[in-house]
Amino acid sequence: MLPNSKFITVFLTLTLCLFFQAYASTPTGNSPYRTRLTSTYDGLPSDNVQQVLQDSEGYMWFATHNGLARYDGARMTVFKSDIRSGEVLTNNNITCLAEDKLNRIWIGTQEGLNVFDKKRSAIRRIIRPELKSNTISCLLATRDGRIFVGSDQGLFEYLTDTDSLHLYTRERSGDVMPQTSVKSLMEDSRGNIWIGTWNEGLYRLSTDGAFHSYPRFNERKSAHVIFEDSRHRIWVGSWDCGLSMLRNPYDPEKVSWENYTHDTSDPTSISDNIIYSISEDPSTHTLWIGTRKGVSLLHESSTAFEHIYSDGNDNSVKEVTSIIHDRAGVMWISILEKGAMSFASKSTGLNLDRLDGIRERFGTNSVQRVSGDRQGRLWLSLGANSGVAIYDMRDGSVSANPGHPFSAASATPYTTQCIIQASDGKMYVGTYDGGLYIISSDGKTMEHHTRSNTPWLAGDRVSAIQEDSSGRMWFGALPGLTVLMPDGTYCRFDSLFEEGISVNSIVEGADGCIWVGSKNLGVVRIDGYGTRTSAYSVKTYNPSGASLNSTAVTVLYCDISGRVWAGTSGAGLSLYDYTEDSFIPVHVKWNLPGDVISSILGDSASNLWIGSNMGLYRLRVSPDNSTASFKVFTSSDGAQDNIFSHNAAFRDYAGRMFFGGPHGLNIISGELTEDESCSLPVTITDIKVSGVSWERMSDDERDAVSQLAPGYTECIRLNPSQNNFSIEFMVLDFLNNPLQPKYAYRLDGFDSGWQYPDASRRFAYYNNLSPGEYTFRVMTSDAKGAWSGKERTLKVIVEPSLWATWWAKLIYLLISLAAIYTMFRISRTRVRRSNELHLRELELEQAERLNRDKLRFFTNVTHEWLTPLSIISAVAEQMKGDTPEQKEYHRIMMNSVNRLSRLLQQVLEFRKAESGNLRLRVSEGDLVAMVGGIIENIMPVMKARGLECTFTHEPEQLKAWFDPDKIDKILYNLLTNAAKYVLPEGKVSIKLEYVPELSRAVISVADNGPGIPAQRVPDLFKRFYEGEHRRYSTSGNGIGLSLTKDLVELHHGAIEVESTEGVGTEFRVTIPILRTAYHENEIDNMPAMTLSTVSDSPQKNDTTTAEHTAVYEDRAVLPDSDGKETLLVVEDDGDLLRLMSQLLSHDYTVLTAPSAESAMKTLAAHDINLIITDMMMPGMNGLDFCRQAKSRIESSHIPILLLTANAMEDAEVEAYKAGADGFIPKPFSFTVLQARISNLLSRRSTSNRNFREQFATDVDSYVYTSLDENFLKKSMELITAHISDPDYSQTMFAKDMAISKSTLFRKLKSLTGLSYSSFVRNIRLKTACRIMGEKKGIRISELAYAVGFNDPKYFSLCFKKEFGMLPSEYIERFVNKDTATDEQQ
Repeated sequence: MLPNSKFITVFLTLTLCLFFQAYASTPTGNSPYRTRLTSTYDGLPSDNVQQVLQDSEGYMWFATHNGLARYDGARMTVFKSDIRSGEVLTNNNITCLAEDKLNRIWIGTQEGLNVFDKKRSAIRRIIRPELKSNTISCLLATRDGRIFVGSDQGLFEYLTDTDSLHLYTRERSGDVMPQTSVKSLMEDSRGNIWIGTWNEGLYRLSTDGAFHSYPRFNERKSAHVIFEDSRHRIWVGSWDCGLSMLRNPYDPEKVSWENYTHDTSDPTSISDNIIYSISEDPSTHTLWIGTRKGVSLLHESSTAFEHIYSDGNDNSVKEVTSIIHDRAGVMWISILEKGAMSFASKSTGLNLDRLDGIRERFGTNSVQRVSGDRQGRLWLSLGANSGVAIYDMRDGSVSANPGHPFSAASATPYTTQCIIQASDGKMYVGTYDGGLYIISSDGKTMEHHTRSNTPWLAGDRVSAIQEDSSGRMWFGALPGLTVLMPDGTYCRFDSLFEEGISVNSIVEGADGCIWVGSKNLGVVRIDGYGTRTSAYSVKTYNPSGASLNSTAVTVLYCDISGRVWAGTSGAGLSLYDYTEDSFIPVHVKWNLPGDVISSILGDSASNLWIGSNMGLYRLRVSPDNSTASFKVFTSSDGAQDNIFSHNAAFRDYAGRMFFGGPHGLNIISGELTEDESCSLPVTITDIKVSGVSWERMSDDERDAVSQLAPGYTECIRLNPSQNNFSIEFMVLDFLNNPLQPKYAYRLDGFDSGWQYPDASRRFAYYNNLSPGEYTFRVMTSDAKGAWSGKERTLKVIVEPSLWATWWAKLIYLLISLAAIYTMFRISRTRVRRSNELHLRELELEQAERLNRDKLRFFTNVTHEWLTPLSIISAVAEQMKGDTPEQKEYHRIMMNSVNRLSRLLQQVLEFRKAESGNLRLRVSEGDLVAMVGGIIENIMPVMKARGLECTFTHEPEQLKAWFDPDKIDKILYNLLTNAAKYVLPEGKVSIKLEYVPELSRAVISVADNGPGIPAQRVPDLFKRFYEGEHRRYSTSGNGIGLSLTKDLVELHHGAIEVESTEGVGTEFRVTIPILRTAYHENEIDNMPAMTLSTVSDSPQKNDTTTAEHTAVYEDRAVLPDSDGKETLLVVEDDGDLLRLMSQLLSHDYTVLTAPSAESAMKTLAAHDINLIITDMMMPGMNGLDFCRQAKSRIESSHIPILLLTANAMEDAEVEAYKAGADGFIPKPFSFTVLQARISNLLSRRSTSNRNFREQFATDVDSYVYTSLDENFLKKSMELITAHISDPDYSQTMFAKDMAISKSTLFRKLKSLTGLSYSSFVRNIRLKTACRIMGEKKGIRISELAYAVGFNDPKYFSLCFKKEFGMLPSEYIERFVNKDTATDEQQ
């Protein structure tokens, strides 16, 4: 809700209350009529109203001394000449009105005639000399369309065809009627025109055009007003001669008169002899006569007059200038100096008691609370702190006991907040600050309870009292709530409400629960019985729990169906939902009036009667609570006021209901009479565009929207700038109050369904509608709340903007077609060219796709070839040892293997370059030696082809930073490329030179081959470009030079080629040689390979490194039972598996597994010293196998060596991350494999020996995995914890370690090289060394017992065996020496 929403609600409420007060500002006393006064407070331009007229649409028109007014029941529209409006009327003093069959309103003034075209909402002044300075007294528009004008100068007929006036002179009337002042005109049921004059008598113009004169019927010959009643009797009212009824009116010779004159001695005579107007109530056929002194009523078949508003009344009115009845049967009178007043004779049966006797005695008739006793008397708490009065409706007597401090007879009575009679007949009266009074059933005794003298009363402000079905009395007294048991015990609920509770209402539900409505906590439900709060369940319903929409609950009520209703202050009515256990806000859902609920009662017909700030209304709810209808009773319907007092409602034993308010008491004794269903249609009263009413628009603007007024138009047309409009509508019903009808509207094409506005919001507002046609529909309900089904429709056309009109779209279409044609001509040319380009792109894309497919194929084949190549390499090495006499064949075989391996590695390098995985690792070395070694390795190939190869260089040595591997591949590709194309006995020259000013080295490879055509040179470095291979019968794959260029650029260098056909080709490679030319992540601090380390096989280099490492390693692995370590080889290739098993079985016990899954089973069954596994295997691959083995305590200590055909650096990184201890790419040298195996086993043996020989017991100094380290730490901690226990056995140790004995044995043996007993002894002896260092002078026997030895001699023997010296020698060598050193320092 917006911050000012509460202010807006209060403002609207006050506004509507003032409106309703105006609606019934004149009390009716005991009159059977419901009245409403319309005056300048309602917008009349003057209270001097001379005539009232209801037109065919239902609008009320008022002719006043200061202009013309049109009234729709809610808004008054005034038409008059003034500075703002200009000359609208010939004169603002309006004397008479009439409506013709064309729905035009004819307006007579003191200075001429005017006509109001309702369809166009335009007034035309009829300027005729005949009417100048001529007061028009009466007008008549006949059923056949003739217009008669009665003026001071005679009778005129306005001829619309010629816009002229026809004066009826004596000659034109057949010498019957003289030219005299005409005061009244009337068309009877036969079509005759009756003419009344000021002092020349009565005349009749018959349908044949003949004039008839009537004999004199009063002394003044006055016929001031003429009227025909429903029995077709003609009545004539005169000026100061009373009222006359004509007998035989159509036979002047037999006509007679029945006169009614005022007699001061007869109160039943007419009120005055000056008659202004005559009319008839259509519902009662009572004749209404307006006189100079009020209204006199002549009932049917009666000669006695009844007077309302006659002289002598405090609210008397004079000079009732006109009387009419509207289409709903409401009588309207116009009064000079008072305005206009309506009288509705239909009674609702809502009885009103103004409590005149109470007002006379106590000065007020305001009822704040109402209750009753068994004697049928009403106990009324009066307003203005006037106390309690007892009212007996049977005889109208009023009593008040002056002995009661709350009584109206008391000098300063307490304000009474609640009154109730209990089942035992006692009256309970709760006061504000005066506590509680209990009066005995016979009225003789009274108890006074206050907070100070009554422990069960929470406070002196008693605001609510209720007796439940079990006889308990409930009291709401600020700040708490109390229940009083029949036996006098009680329970107070104060402790349940921290800030207290201000109780407004207490009711008992159908299930026996107590419902408490408060102004600060919402609704509280209490269920239980007892004197302790713990015996009750309490639940609160308020906005904080989303179970009620307000905390200010004014009243609660449980109806005969068991439904619990909550009335609030500001949030309307809510209904308790037993299923959801919350209150449903039904006020807005059912569009109920007002928002403050003061009181609720139910009648025998299951209706709810609700007192509110907008009147009293009856609510009918369907059994399933889905629908509801209501009828509002306001002061215009006989309600005491439109506001009812808080909880001032009571239903007696007879079923009568009483509702109190500021102006008396309403009594409902049974079902009220119903008004007839209203069949009046809803009328569109105004159309506003951008807030401007249709009538206030300029002529051009009005014509653009609609040429007809809102009430007549069937269609409105809005331009784009007017797309902000509202449609106002209303039922022109003056019988019921304006808020009685309900409205529903919808705009077809925009609204998804019917919209149901509040009754006070009689308009529909729309803006920003899309261009198009819509249909607005509106309908209303009748007096019973049922929808009439009659719709008023209005077509709404929202025109498109100029740029969106049909002809604009046609222009757009023509322009678009021209543009399309032009674009077609242009695009056809472009498409042709684009197709050519696209075709070339497709060719290039296809070539690129073929290149990728070829590269993928080469890569996959390379991986597949590396495994059999490893087998061939291993077999060749084995043959070298077995058949030394075949040395030359072995060399040829190894050269072929190395060449094939290099080609395969080149394919893999190319794949790296394609995927962006090439990495540069530069280190410092001699570039001259590096290039020379490469040339030396390829020299056999050159010689085999009969080529002369020379190498020149300056200087002799060149210290440079470079990547040996990349330089090797660059030169190898350039030299082999030259060897392909140079003819036998050709020359290939290699030159290395240093350019100091550039800090770069230039390596050139030149030949005297056939050369390359100039147009082919740019394609040399493209992927899979094969050049003239086929021409020269050479083989190639088209990736060598492309890879060379990638490697040179990776090295931050450049490659150039110069070639002349018939002369030769020269390639020049330029690379930087300073460290600063490379990024830090490209620097490798290891020295670069030199000439002495370069060979034709990368595996040979690996072997050298491995062997070099092996020199410094000592193989001291504990052997198995046969003296050999056990290896597990895992390889999915059967041939390689068998070969490796055969070659390694000479030195090791070899177990094999074709898959990782089977290898895991082998690990569980055997004691394995080292695992060799392939990285790429089906199922579980080598990496997953490695991770799983390293994560298990049984196998985490076993070294793992990974073999793979993927030589990329990323693969090696992944291997070590998985926990591998070694990594060898395929194809590998068997010698390298043996060296790696030896190194790994030797490293474990060295670690075991160090563990045994060191005096310390710190695990962190050894190289173990985290799992093994934790194992050793836990083992040593357990041994240390049991260091003095010689009986700590292996079984106990294995149990504490939570592993089996076999696993324990294998782990200790692998990690330390010791058995369990040796491991324990080693820890005990190391602990003894630590104790000797910590405790100087400890005895050997004491030390032995401290570390778990029972025999000191055996301890000394073990110590000497373990460390090579006795404990005493250890003390002398290490302990005493350290002590002496400390003393010297």
